[in-house]
Amino acid sequence: MHEAENISTPEPTDGGAEPTENPYYARISARLRWAKYLCVLLTVAAALLFLFAYRTNITYENLRYLLRDVDEAGNAGRAADSFAYTAADTNFLLPFRGDLAVCSSSGVTLYRAAGGRTFEDSLRFEAPVAEASDKYMVVYDIGGTSYALYNSISRVFDGKTDSPIFDCAVADGGSSAVLTRAATGGFRIRTYSKNFDLTGELTRSGYVSDIGFLADGRLYICESSVSGASLVTTLSLYTPGHDSLDCTVTAGGFAYRCGSLGDGFYLLTSSTLTFFDKTGEKTFSTSFGTSEILLADGTADGVAVYVDENVSGADCAVYAFFADGTSLSSPAPRGARSLLLAGRKVCLLAEESLAVYDGSTVQQTATASGGRQLLRLGNVVLVCYDDRAERISLH
Repeated sequence: MHEAENISTPEPTDGGAEPTENPYYARISARLRWAKYLCVLLTVAAALLFLFAYRTNITYENLRYLLRDVDEAGNAGRAADSFAYTAADTNFLLPFRGDLAVCSSSGVTLYRAAGGRTFEDSLRFEAPVAEASDKYMVVYDIGGTSYALYNSISRVFDGKTDSPIFDCAVADGGSSAVLTRAATGGFRIRTYSKNFDLTGELTRSGYVSDIGFLADGRLYICESSVSGASLVTTLSLYTPGHDSLDCTVTAGGFAYRCGSLGDGFYLLTSSTLTFFDKTGEKTFSTSFGTSEILLADGTADGVAVYVDENVSGADCAVYAFFADGTSLSSPAPRGARSLLLAGRKVCLLAEESLAVYDGSTVQQTATASGGRQLLRLGNVVLVCYDDRAERISLH
């Protein structure tokens, strides 16, 4: 039998007394505690001061403005095959920040990629029209005097004009512009900052058919007028806040479409398509001769048109011209309802089919009857009907 092993332990040197408090660290702890109380007191005092000094500016509208750049959580997820909405003659559809915006006489509704509603706002419109940038959307009553600015979760501004609205535009940075009739004749364009302050006002004597913002933030103004016996379109670029126009370009015919293209911009009229660099120098031009432009679409990559060749027995045709200098063309059937440029492919919607042209082949996809419009939504194409929109993937 073995005896238990004895393990010795060191004896305490302080006789088992409790450890004493270090005066240095005690002072530091007390100072930190008082500093914490002082910070809390100053924070409460500052909050009370701001609430009292700026109480008139603390409104629901300003709180909505603070949320103008906040994205709706949960936009990612399984994409729905279709969007369902209420059919109405006044419906205006457009893609906005990955959602489908449906603007009607009763308000604005955003449908997310998974099919649910992201946002809904009740607002009365007689004939709603909308324009969207990467961050903002402006909805206005064509011929009315009211407009509203939205982000993806809220209405951030309500505007009123003293004369009928003909067009509105909004830039990626939040700047906006409103086109109305001028009291002395012609048209008046007012530009506003992202804080909704007036930054500029222009008056134009020609018929202004379109305004919008280029990718670099400059405002373009497209107007047509008669010069001698000819119709001429003038496209002017303006930096909000400046005293004069940046540059002006002209082309024959009536204005059809214009917008950003690569580092520059394009101008499509009833007779010609012209590309310009950012300074207004012409880089490309083509004429459509006696052909009549029936449909057109443009992106930063290029411009596509669907034309009637005006030749007895001939079909129509699609043409696309790209910023890198390439192009495509193909015969196309008559009776198309909508045209869309998706990347380097041209989509043409007919009564019960969607044709996709890539320059070498034509891909046909059957669709339900009643399709009215094509829209881009991310990497897919939407075929829009009276009461729904259906996704079609391009392969």
